[in-house]
Amino acid sequence: MAFASLFFVFSVAYAGIIYVDAGATGSNNGSSWANAYHDLQDALAAAVSGDEIWVAEGTYKPTSGTDRNVAFEMKNGVAIYGGFSGNESALSERDWEAHI
Repeated sequence: MAFASLFFVFSVAYAGIIYVDAGATGSNNGSSWANAYHDLQDALAAAVSGDEIWVAEGTYKPTSGTDRNVAFEMKNGVAIYGGFSGNESALSERDWEAHI
């Protein structure tokens, strides 16, 4: 039981939020809305189990090319949330009906 409890605490401690906003102008490293990744694919590549990916409104494609066989590859344990305008600090602030 002690091992299971320790594992849970360790997993929660390292969970993070990765930001995606095609219009971000910062360093494009996903660390904040200002520095958000421009592409969802980059955020998925950086994510580990326990992370959340917050996606600002817009259309995101798995490639900038025309290959229709390319798809996003989801990761186990990574949650993806849309409905953000790109300035929220809490998940409860998103409005998925207004920001699609």
